[in-house]
Amino acid sequence: MGSGVQIRPEQFEVTQYPLESLIALAYGIPGSRIEGTPEWVRTERYDIRARAPKPSSRQEMLQMLQTLFAERFRLKAH
Repeated sequence: MGSGVQIRPEQFEVTQYPLESLIALAYGIPGSRIEGTPEWVRTERYDIRARAPKPSSRQEMLQMLQTLFAERFRLKAH
C-alpha cells in the first residue's frame, strides 16, 4: 500500500505516513532538523482524514495540523 498526502480546501488526507514526515510537512522543515524523538516517530505510519470547518488554504490546513500535534502529541516546537 502506498503513502501520500492530499490537501484540498475542505479536507486533509494522509495515508501511511510517518509522524516525522508529517511534522516536517506541517512546519515546512526537512525531517533531518527534527531531534529528540523516539524511534517510533520515524517508523510508525499513520492515516489521517480531517475536514476543515470551512474552505481553507494549504497554509491554514498546515496550521491546523500543527495544532493537532500540539493537542494530541503535546508537541512543542522552537
